[in-house]
Amino acid sequence: MRRVRKIGRVRKAGPLNVTRAEFDSIIKLVDERGQIINDLRRELHATCEALDTKLQRTRCDLQTQLTRIAQLQQEIDALKRRS
Repeated sequence: MRRVRKIGRVRKAGPLNVTRAEFDSIIKLVDERGQIINDLRRELHATCEALDTKLQRTRCDLQTQLTRIAQLQQEIDALKRRS
């Protein structure tokens, strides 16, 4: 599974043709969106790990069931040969 890189904070600096208050409000908005994206990334990663764990358990259960079916089939074949 490929990990997504964390989004860093945007620095509050640099000369622009906007007022400082406008610039700061935009930076605050971008930082909030970055935090939301980081939260979503963490939740998605946790969900993927949970699904992977469930998939491993399901594979193990299926392997056990298939092994038991094969054993039963061997027993049936042995009974057929005897009769």
